[in-house]
Amino acid sequence: MEQMKNQALIADLKAALLSAQEGQTVQAEAMTDRIRERSYEVELRLAGYMIRSACGAIDGVLRSMDLDNSVAFALHEIEKLERVVRQLSPQSTAA
Repeated sequence: MEQMKNQALIADLKAALLSAQEGQTVQAEAMTDRIRERSYEVELRLAGYMIRSACGAIDGVLRSMDLDNSVAFALHEIEKLERVVRQLSPQSTAA
């Protein structure tokens, strides 16, 4: 169940990043606000922190003068989260 929640949050982060890239400021900010709120429900404290960090990176895309680098950084934060979730999920340790 927790793995599904984490995957949904990661998918939402990617959607928020896409909105930010497209310049949809209001939508991207609303999405990152909702994702941040949901991150406090994640059982893995480190994953919750990383979700909030990715939200901050996505918000940075909206304010950045260097869109390419800010998008790359936000994507890096999301990919880092994906790796941690995969490594720390109960299913990966049971295999």
